[in-house]
Amino acid sequence: MALASSGAISLGSAAGTNRSISGEFGGSTPHSLSEYYRDGSYSDGISIPSGETSIPASGEIAFSDFHGTAAATFAWGSIISIPQQWGDITGSNTGFGGAFASCQLGFAFQPNDNRIRIRHANSSNSQGTSFSYVNMTYSGGLTPTSIQVQLNWSGSFSGSSGSGTGGAEPSDGTSGGSSFTWTSGTYHTIVEQSTSSDSGSFSDAVWNVSVASPNQLRSYVAGGMSGTSMTMRFKAIGISGTPTVGPSTANSIGLTASKSSGFGGGGGGGGFPP
Repeated sequence: MALASSGAISLGSAAGTNRSISGEFGGSTPHSLSEYYRDGSYSDGISIPSGETSIPASGEIAFSDFHGTAAATFAWGSIISIPQQWGDITGSNTGFGGAFASCQLGFAFQPNDNRIRIRHANSSNSQGTSFSYVNMTYSGGLTPTSIQVQLNWSGSFSGSSGSGTGGAEPSDGTSGGSSFTWTSGTYHTIVEQSTSSDSGSFSDAVWNVSVASPNQLRSYVAGGMSGTSMTMRFKAIGISGTPTVGPSTANSIGLTASKSSGFGGGGGGGGFPP
């Protein structure tokens, strides 16, 4: 709650609960006005947003500077959704080479823009990887020390198996260069970008199927008729209460890779002349 816009202001609670600088912004006793410069640092337990420009960053400071001001807070934006066509792709091949189908999610914490940048794409042997992007935002002035993401899904493989076939669920996420295995239902710390960039590092999660030999077909399904569709949650580390947001809208996953022989049947041959 913001401090009163006029009248008496005190360091403690002497002037009233909505007139206490320490009650609004925090800090430890004994209090002094010099604690409450707008210095952009919350490590001292005092949360003065950079936007409260009536509070000086240095020099002379007065009680009246705090009229109508409020502490920094943290609030998640609306939970994001991934387009439903994500995760639904078929790769087929009737010629040389194999076939594959893949879907991918990537996450990067971009604190300079108050957001988690999420990239998503489908790809196959006939469709290259072209990312689209959505943002999971937050506001209020406080910045998490890190962000954790929880993916939830349950799927299964079917079709051809053995030599020439392949398939995998997410296991190649990275966080600041350290590898970890994505596990459904577990929070993982995602990579942080000091400078926001779509060409920078992302913590990626990939589902894929592949075949290499003629007359093979390999599928993966999570949600719909089998398993559990993918959802995601986000957690802000370093914020009081470690606030979470989610789950997101569920996305089913359906991947198929197939390779046919590519040869048709032949016609009957003629006889030799007498």
